[in-house]
Amino acid sequence: MRLITLLHKLTLPLLLMAALGACSRYIEGAVFLDKNANNVKDHDEPAIAGMPFTVTRDEATLQTAETDSDGHFLVATSINDVDVNFCVKVRAEDVSAFQAADPETPKALKALEASPEASSEACPLIVGKPDCNNKNCCDNALCADAEVCEEEAGACSKKSDGKPDCSDPDCCDDSACSEDSACEEEDEDACPKDKSGNPDCDDSRCSAEAACNTYSVQPMQACDKTKASQLKMRLNVPVAVDYATRVGQLNEVRTGPVAVGDKFGIEITYPSSCTFEPYALPKAFAPIGLGKAFDAATRELRLGEAILAQPSQVIRKDAPPFGHDKLHTYVLRLEAVGEEGQKDGEIKIQPTVACPDGKKIPASANVVSFTSAQPAAAFSLDAGLVPGCPELGEIATLKTLIEAQDPATYAAATYTVFLGGESHLTIDSMPSQCQDQGATIECAMDTLHLGTKAEFSIKFKMAESVADPTTVSFTSQIEADGVQVTDTAILCSYP
Repeated sequence: MRLITLLHKLTLPLLLMAALGACSRYIEGAVFLDKNANNVKDHDEPAIAGMPFTVTRDEATLQTAETDSDGHFLVATSINDVDVNFCVKVRAEDVSAFQAADPETPKALKALEASPEASSEACPLIVGKPDCNNKNCCDNALCADAEVCEEEAGACSKKSDGKPDCSDPDCCDDSACSEDSACEEEDEDACPKDKSGNPDCDDSRCSAEAACNTYSVQPMQACDKTKASQLKMRLNVPVAVDYATRVGQLNEVRTGPVAVGDKFGIEITYPSSCTFEPYALPKAFAPIGLGKAFDAATRELRLGEAILAQPSQVIRKDAPPFGHDKLHTYVLRLEAVGEEGQKDGEIKIQPTVACPDGKKIPASANVVSFTSAQPAAAFSLDAGLVPGCPELGEIATLKTLIEAQDPATYAAATYTVFLGGESHLTIDSMPSQCQDQGATIECAMDTLHLGTKAEFSIKFKMAESVADPTTVSFTSQIEADGVQVTDTAILCSYP
């Protein structure tokens, strides 16, 4: 018990060692984000840090803990535990808690960031000591006399006559082995194997190998079928992304009313690992600046191509910050064009995305209130950043000129600036009738002093640095008496 206490003090809570020592076998692995729901840990699927898990022995709970800061675990069991079945499981309520948790809590942040795999070149430790059966530990003084360290890693093996052993892959650089069949270039999709022909079961390319199919894996659990016949078994536990539920929790966005001739923007939010399917754009609207990504004859809109051509139109690391797959938002610029027979009313714009798990789900929905006639009380809105997008740590001014056909139109009007990436901005100054609401700035119109024109100047200071590639957006809008005009979003990208 004193050893267990010491390990906790050394901040190694995931080395769950009961009866540690020579009489132990180990279960090791990771709880990982299974993006494509194939129950196999592929190379681009990250382990999840801080995820609670339970180890069971013949269905009875053996131990409960959390994955470490790299999303991995190492659990010791008695070497006498033979003819039993072990499972590593995570609970659905724990997965849901991680997907919905407050992103400000350290536990949730670890899950959202999804720590990468530990380095394949790192020396693994067992009870704080190097594993001298691993070549990566040969630089450690404690492993100087280990058998695995006697031969220099990467050195070409020699036969008894001193000639290179061409069956050793490390000898393929030797001219004597250049034409040997063992040195032929391997298929990059082939399962890597050692000299004895044993597959590397940690590599996803070996998942079809019989030697690697000794475990039963399904969503949120992995169990051994060998009944602990090996001293070390690897059980990777998949946690699949529930894309449909995630996107379904987004609120429906309403825009308008817009009339023929109006130009406006809508934001389409989708999981970053999903890709857009071709979409038939309603006849009342035409995209602005999409070029070949829109076929005017068929009205087919290919947003995947548009994003590749205009990555600046994407707002990354978007809210809400729940789940493991970050949400991105594409700003689609549209013009209301109308067509003969197009009725006034609400028109929904909701493209479909294809996700890695093979499912096709709707992206976020935009409902646009459309009218074929321009309202009598019309505004024009022109917003721009001066002198332009601010550099990190610098200040820029958002200047907006609003014109109305009649000064009376301004009665009860509200000017709003919608901010994307507002956490990277601070307000330096703004008019007294404006209020900072966090993701928006709302300004009441000073109707006593307005003619047909109004101008607003709001100064913003950009953060000194950003941790990840970031897009900050400014979208200006005025609304009064049911009339709403939205200017094209201004996007500023930072590496």
